[in-house]
Amino acid sequence: MSELSSAVVGSLANLMPVQREHLILRYNNAMEALGLPKTRLPSFHIDATGFSPEIAEELGNRQYLNAFGVNRKYILLTIEQKNLPVLDAHFTTTPWMMREFISLNESALFNLTAKDAVFGELDNKTYRIESLDDLLSMKTVTFSVHTPSGLVDGAARLKTLAKDVRESSESWNDESKLLEMVELSKKLGDVESNDCLPEHVVFDKGNFYSRHLGGLYLFDVKDGIALIHEDPNFNCPVTWKGKALYPIDMRDKDAVMQFLVNYDFIEIPDMNFLKKNKAALQTRLEGLLFAHLAEAKPGMDLSDFTFAANKHHIYEQFSSLPKAFHTLNSMLKHIDNDVSWEDDTMGATCLGYTTNAVPGRDNALVNHLLSKLTPADYIRCYHYNPDLFQQRFADLPPSGKEYVLSVVVRRYETVDLDTGEIVVKGRAEESDSRTSSVTKGLIGLLRPW
Repeated sequence: MSELSSAVVGSLANLMPVQREHLILRYNNAMEALGLPKTRLPSFHIDATGFSPEIAEELGNRQYLNAFGVNRKYILLTIEQKNLPVLDAHFTTTPWMMREFISLNESALFNLTAKDAVFGELDNKTYRIESLDDLLSMKTVTFSVHTPSGLVDGAARLKTLAKDVRESSESWNDESKLLEMVELSKKLGDVESNDCLPEHVVFDKGNFYSRHLGGLYLFDVKDGIALIHEDPNFNCPVTWKGKALYPIDMRDKDAVMQFLVNYDFIEIPDMNFLKKNKAALQTRLEGLLFAHLAEAKPGMDLSDFTFAANKHHIYEQFSSLPKAFHTLNSMLKHIDNDVSWEDDTMGATCLGYTTNAVPGRDNALVNHLLSKLTPADYIRCYHYNPDLFQQRFADLPPSGKEYVLSVVVRRYETVDLDTGEIVVKGRAEESDSRTSSVTKGLIGLLRPW
């Protein structure tokens, strides 16, 4: 894989480098506190949870922070990790929860990471996923919070002692208590002014996708729980704790899309939608043409593929192009001519390419689902389902990889006006500061469109 490919879709894409000696020491202290072996690597990269592909390779354990895919452990070196992806997530809620946890406790975590690493786990109160009940009973996740040097426990103890002294005159006569306060204050400083105790640690799991049980989307809706399953042999009871269960086979695309429509998880295209999303629709149309050409003419060099240069393929293969291509082309034609558009017969696959997930908490989950129904939508898959993107990218011929790579770069790149270099805004640099900088290169945090 080329250097550019590695930067954008490689195993280290979008991750934060850890190179400074004191941060490596803190990471190792956290690893030891978690009962894990220390790394001997002089540098490595981490995701939002502190997982490192290089350390995983060193340990021979891809799940060293995520045993059995439940109760994922985390190591924070900086609050900037909130801007990073989560690799090999068994639940789609994990990236969202990491961002929320860091954002809502930013002050406390900033103060803690200024002195030490923060570690813990996303506790589901579950140690194996062996049945549907194990998944359905997951309602909340609690973050445990620790530091190797005991800062969190010390801060909690100091706050308790300070409260006792304020509220009880007898505490002023307890010399041992006062001495303990002095020693803790030397270590922690003023915990009243400098918060060191994260308060927002319990999060509602909500709707989610899990890789367990063969792959399962769980949507808790008003009249029951919909379970969109990838395992064709999925066995679903009729009810669970008084709630109706509605299994939907992922292979039945029409049923999946009908569910998303019925419960308002996706936007139904109208002229306002089409005009607002014209660029995205054009990119999807191009992706469909590319995919059809790659299948029709295997071995063809597609590294310089453009829509304009391959219009002849549309004329030659017009009747064999997928319906989604014709639908998108019709949409764009109506946009350009400012003519109202409607089509009640386009079907599930077409609708997947022509719609977006409704904004809100379930946006990422629905786009994760849509990415599986729209293999030629490389941007959606890249951003919302990176593991699937890696699989699809690996199956492309070399020239196809170059085209898909160019689509991703074209979508996310900007140009530094001072240097003229390509940059992507948002990746967290290895830093102890509160503010991330504009990151040069192509290993950046990639934003949804």
